[in-house]
Amino acid sequence: MKIALRNYRNQLSIVDIPENATEIAVINISGDQVLVYPVFYDTGYDKRIDDYFDDHKIFRIAELDDAEIDGQKCLLVSGI
Repeated sequence: MKIALRNYRNQLSIVDIPENATEIAVINISGDQVLVYPVFYDTGYDKRIDDYFDDHKIFRIAELDDAEIDGQKCLLVSGI
């Protein structure tokens, strides 16, 4: 299954997560969404200048909105 995460510039990254995932854990670092569970993916790893912790949240997969981004069906992770 695919989810979409945003960086501080509101650009989306599509991330593959296991099909059997029921929850994801996301933290915000300097405005970038960072997926920490069930896999790790950092939307700002290559461009981040500051590293300050903003917030965190656990999302239930069933509560995420469906989206189509660049022709790919995915689940959109909202802002924290």
